[in-house]
Amino acid sequence: MMRGAHSRRDRAPSACPRQPRPARAVSRLPRPEQLEQQLRDGVRDIAGLPLLQAPQIEQLRTYCELVAQWNRAYNLIGARTLPEIVPLHVLDALLLSALLPPEAQRILDIGTGAGLPGVPLAIAHPQRRFTLLDRNRKKTRFVRQAVLELGLRNAQIVTAEAAQHADEPFPCIVARAVAAPAKLARQCTRLAAPGTVLLVPSGPGGTAEPPPGWTLRATPLPNPARRPMRRTIFVLCRDSAAP
Repeated sequence: MMRGAHSRRDRAPSACPRQPRPARAVSRLPRPEQLEQQLRDGVRDIAGLPLLQAPQIEQLRTYCELVAQWNRAYNLIGARTLPEIVPLHVLDALLLSALLPPEAQRILDIGTGAGLPGVPLAIAHPQRRFTLLDRNRKKTRFVRQAVLELGLRNAQIVTAEAAQHADEPFPCIVARAVAAPAKLARQCTRLAAPGTVLLVPSGPGGTAEPPPGWTLRATPLPNPARRPMRRTIFVLCRDSAAP
């Protein structure tokens, strides 16, 4: 009998040939001109926002592109929200403009994450100074690089826990998607003086109770910045009699 009587071509084909894997859907950023148009249209709908000049719109667009560039490695925002980064993240951050106290020149962003809301607010309000604080070193590394590339001179980045950060009290504190209002107020007590305003966005119809030493009011924002979801902003103010 000859060796190799059954050649490779004589072998029966596999009953279940391997099927190609479906390509993974990738969420992509809109084109630069689409981003700019979304930004121009969106900022017109936001009360209390100063008129943004062309260089500021360009900074906001560049910020969106930086988030998309770093997102895969740093998990800055949900990948599925990248196509809607302007209305869901940037314009949503700018909504707080209407509630920033006029006299507040120093503003603290607790749990800034990807730089939200601090970076868009710093772009829109160059006359104010912003401290962007987060305990996650990877995220503050991104924010520091973004601030450098955007040329923002009014933003300082700090890697720390809010309860451990040593600084002078801030007249205004903002926080987006970090914790419930009462918990946030307790965390930033050392950084709040009597009269300090804490702004905490929430979903529609949200409710909250103020902790001792704080007053609270809820401000609904109807259909803000062309977003599909309404926003409620919890405005907490530290009592003047608080220690």
